[in-house]
Amino acid sequence: MSNDEFDRQMNFIVEQQAQFASDILQLREVQAKTENVVARLANFTLEGFKDVNAKFELLVDSQISLTEAQARTEQSFEDLNVKFNALVNSQFDLTEAHSRSQEDSKEINLKIKALVESQRILCESLARTDQSLKSTDEKLRHLMTLAERYFSEGRNGKRDSSD
Repeated sequence: MSNDEFDRQMNFIVEQQAQFASDILQLREVQAKTENVVARLANFTLEGFKDVNAKFELLVDSQISLTEAQARTEQSFEDLNVKFNALVNSQFDLTEAHSRSQEDSKEINLKIKALVESQRILCESLARTDQSLKSTDEKLRHLMTLAERYFSEGRNGKRDSSD
């Protein structure tokens, strides 16, 4: 190998070395930028995870509260159902009692009508009795008047000889 060739190869190697050094410098700069981006991305991801974790915890707490509220709601519905059934039964009982009351009322009305009719008949009978008593009183007074006249005229069982 000649000196020229050696110099050319040496120049080539030096240029390559310079190029490698330049490329390594650029790579270091890019790597520094990449590390900066990765660090920022890591921080951003970490903050995102913290935010997601906080939201997840809120979601879990919300789900627990919702589950508890659902249990209370179900209990309230059960209580309401029991009360509603009691109300329905009470309404049935009330309707039945009302029907019995109407039947009793019909019976009472019939008895009252019978009582009124009996009272009317009794009043008519009493009126006839009053009329009969008046007639009897009148006849009794007439009889007493005859008896008084009879005894006052001295006919107390003796016959008058002038007759």
